[in-house]
Amino acid sequence: MSLRTILRALGVGILMIAAAHLAPILVALVREPAAKDAYLFSAAVSGLAGGGLYVIGGRRRRADDLREAILFICLWWVIAPLFAAAPFALTGATPAAAAFESLSALTTTGAWLSETAARESPAGVMWRATLQWVGGLATLAFAAAVLVRPLFVGIETVPPRFARREDNSYFTAMQTALGYLAPAYGALTAIGAIILAVAGFDALGSIATAMSLASSGGFLVDADALDAPSLAVAGALFPLLLVGGVNFALIAAVADNARPRRADSETAAYFLIVIALAAALWAFGAPTDGQAEGEPWRHILNAASLASTNAVVIGDVPNLALALIAVVIGGSAVSTAGGLKVLRWLVLFRRVREELARLVSPRAVFGRPFVEVELGVWMHFIAFTFVLAGLTVIGLAGGAEFDLAAAGAVGALANAGPALALVEGGEMGYGAFKNGAHLAALAGAMVLGRIEAIAALALFNLSFWRS
Repeated sequence: MSLRTILRALGVGILMIAAAHLAPILVALVREPAAKDAYLFSAAVSGLAGGGLYVIGGRRRRADDLREAILFICLWWVIAPLFAAAPFALTGATPAAAAFESLSALTTTGAWLSETAARESPAGVMWRATLQWVGGLATLAFAAAVLVRPLFVGIETVPPRFARREDNSYFTAMQTALGYLAPAYGALTAIGAIILAVAGFDALGSIATAMSLASSGGFLVDADALDAPSLAVAGALFPLLLVGGVNFALIAAVADNARPRRADSETAAYFLIVIALAAALWAFGAPTDGQAEGEPWRHILNAASLASTNAVVIGDVPNLALALIAVVIGGSAVSTAGGLKVLRWLVLFRRVREELARLVSPRAVFGRPFVEVELGVWMHFIAFTFVLAGLTVIGLAGGAEFDLAAAGAVGALANAGPALALVEGGEMGYGAFKNGAHLAALAGAMVLGRIEAIAALALFNLSFWRS
């Protein structure tokens, strides 16, 4: 294992955080001059630290392996939020609160301690949205280059053009993934911002909201935008909410006029889930006061928001069980959405179908099984379930009601922080949880949701390091 390779990659990641300061600095210069010094100082610190690590890392002289890639991903999700927390700390937040806010933003969870405070500062709004956008891009690159492998998800999904071969570097694959996915990701965000501006959002609101929703962050600058939106606003929000759960490797391929080499059953399943969820929300939910029952677009919008783990909803709170289940299912494997991911559910259900077929016809010959690597899928499912249960128990021990504790656990682990607002008492933010140990556990769950439980388990497996 080469420590210098990891340090070099961390340096690049922290330099990305330094560059991300440009957006809030520009907003501060125009609308909040008193805040610009905090962002300038933070950018300088991140730039010096990132540049120093890059220089110390030197040039890569040897091929890296999966161990180095996973260790780097884990370290980046822990270290990068510490640098991103500086502007929050310099503008009045406690160190612990600043770290929680930056981690929530960078993991695209959107679990703010105070929903009101998160929208008070224009520069702070842009910083949160920018961190979510950068975190979404990192999520795509990590997933496409490292985490979406049969070892972790059971089968091969649509292979991107930069899919790593055994003789290539994981870090080179990440770099190529960034270059391949960033144009499509940025273009979709820009188009979304323009559409929102046409629908009536102001400049800050349209840009920040587009950046957040495209990254599945669920952060709307105007907190009341979904209380009673017009059809035009809903139409502007829908594509941004939906695209967060779509396979970005497929989107990039379409944008590049390249035909995918494999049928993408996962994205088709994702769209079917959105449609089925919309029907279920309509069937099991009451119409909002003053709304006609003949407005199915509201349920479709909510379904897209929940399935992509943006988790912001229109009007009255939908059926809580359906909403949390949708968030846990998650989006596509190479997407900014959290949750268990549709691909793993396809693996589990098709495995169940195979076993049922064998029970019905035990002497039949079925050929090659659909599932290539089943153990990783089951391990991830079990780990996700146990962590979710543990977080709920910790919340109950910290004094929270069951619904609030469960929604907070799902929101953190599935990187869908706004899901907390679906429960009474959670509308104002994660500050509703008063126990420090509980908040620390939720912060850890946000990271775990991004690095994938099965990859995190590998870190504690001695044979993984010895191999």
